[in-house]
Amino acid sequence: MNDEEAIRTAVAAWNEGGVDAFLQHVSPGIEWRHPPGFPQGDVWRGRDELRREMQDQFEDLFSTGTVEVKAIERAPEAWLVSTRHSVQARSSGMDLWWDAFFVWTLEHGLIARSLVFLNRGAAERAAGVVKHGGD
Repeated sequence: MNDEEAIRTAVAAWNEGGVDAFLQHVSPGIEWRHPPGFPQGDVWRGRDELRREMQDQFEDLFSTGTVEVKAIERAPEAWLVSTRHSVQARSSGMDLWWDAFFVWTLEHGLIARSLVFLNRGAAERAAGVVKHGGD
């Protein structure tokens, strides 16, 4: 399986089985970085910490949810993965969505490093994407 297929498989696992299913596609030594000031901390290391934080963040707050892959692009430094998250809040039943951009490095078909962004431009810079001519 190539890296792009591994990324699609990891996201499909999230959609079909949630956090634990997704973690099967993550390196045991994962480094998961959020933008500075993220409420649950800037860096999560290892599957156990990632599981705990993701369950707190997603499974405890949302009753249902999916991630749609909008684009996967090979960038000089890593893979740039553009997504749309759609969830339903447990307490209110309100439907919510947001776009997120991941810069993923894969090793042996597993996500080994993840940088999370809510802004595409910041994700592109982190991935080493260079825009020409005002693009």
